[in-house]
Amino acid sequence: MTGRGNRTPGREPLSAMQQTVVVISKPTLGTTLPEDTGFGTEMLEKFLHSLEKHAPRPRALLFMTEGVRVAVRGGPFDLPVGMLGGLGVRLLCCRTCLAHYGIAEDQVLGEVVGMDEMVHVMGQASKVLHL
Repeated sequence: MTGRGNRTPGREPLSAMQQTVVVISKPTLGTTLPEDTGFGTEMLEKFLHSLEKHAPRPRALLFMTEGVRVAVRGGPFDLPVGMLGGLGVRLLCCRTCLAHYGIAEDQVLGEVVGMDEMVHVMGQASKVLHL
């Protein structure tokens, strides 16, 4: 380790984005008025598709509270979230949040984990973005 980023002998250093974790806590991007919820949903979908198109991508997407709805298979975000998972982005869904909203664990994309793992992944990141 040289003190300049995450270096492993024989490997390129990780970019800032590859060391970033994105926390998604609601099914919209930003805060919208109730009548603009559809717009907020559309903007989150655009954001996820943009992440999909542009490398490097974040290390992980963490879905918490209402954000677990974004990771539901067959839902409006199935395509971009599934693509990101397929491109190597780790997808983590909060087990307690899924139970609270009555979403079966086998109905979500990615891994179902407890809060300890969420905190661990955030602690390893150099940057945590909260949407």
